[in-house]
Amino acid sequence: MTHPETASFKEFAAIFGCKPSYVTELRKAGRLVLTDDGKKVHVAESLERIEATRDPAMAAVAARHAQERGAALAGAPSSAPSAGASAPADDDAFDGGDEGSPDFQRWKARKERAAALREELRLGEEAGDLVRRADAVAVAAQAFTSVRTAFEALPDSIASTLAGESDESRVRILLADEIEHLLANLSTEISALQRKDG
Repeated sequence: MTHPETASFKEFAAIFGCKPSYVTELRKAGRLVLTDDGKKVHVAESLERIEATRDPAMAAVAARHAQERGAALAGAPSSAPSAGASAPADDDAFDGGDEGSPDFQRWKARKERAAALREELRLGEEAGDLVRRADAVAVAAQAFTSVRTAFEALPDSIASTLAGESDESRVRILLADEIEHLLANLSTEISALQRKDG
């Protein structure tokens, strides 16, 4: 049977013999090959990817359903649910055995790794160990603005005091004290920024 090169999601569901909602699940799982605009499905490539990434643990379930319906499994894609059957809920039934194809294993591992990374990031954020990039950039920008403003104001705040001094060591001490005072104030201000945004 020949298929069109591309099809809409609804058309692909009819070609594949499943409900449109299952095509949506396939798309979200990255098991469809989409056109560049993401609005259509490359039919042949998608059928190959679905076959390559199917869960081998589901083969026995599909065979049992086919037997119960009295339909032959040959000729139909082995991972396609019937129009009346519901799509597989998820890949939890896979036991990690050697019977699976390498492509399925790669896709499953990729999906599980992404889910684990998302959970790690969420927990890190909740614990306060991680901050969103935009928040960190905002705090850093405010901190650098404060540093620049403080150092730009330094000459005005100390010029009159230094103008009357002729002793070089006394000038050094006055400068060091003023800079130390400025840095202490900046440290307090930046700590307050971190607490406010963290």
